[in-house]
Amino acid sequence: MIGEIANKHGKTASQVCVRWCLQREFLPLPKSTSAGHIADNAKVFDFALDAGDMERLTNLSGYSDPFPHPDKTTW
Repeated sequence: MIGEIANKHGKTASQVCVRWCLQREFLPLPKSTSAGHIADNAKVFDFALDAGDMERLTNLSGYSDPFPHPDKTTW
């Protein structure tokens, strides 16, 4: 499914995941030692995931939100 969304936007799966994090308002910390991957990880500001993409990614099987938005969570 991530691959489908990546193809839709002409991006890599990693870029989609980084973009998903940003749109969820938390800071992704991708790690790479490859100069090419580091550059690709920064190319996430020229597209946005639509509501359907966000919902599909958020509701991936097995996902439970380990990083709820601090302003939207009842502690």
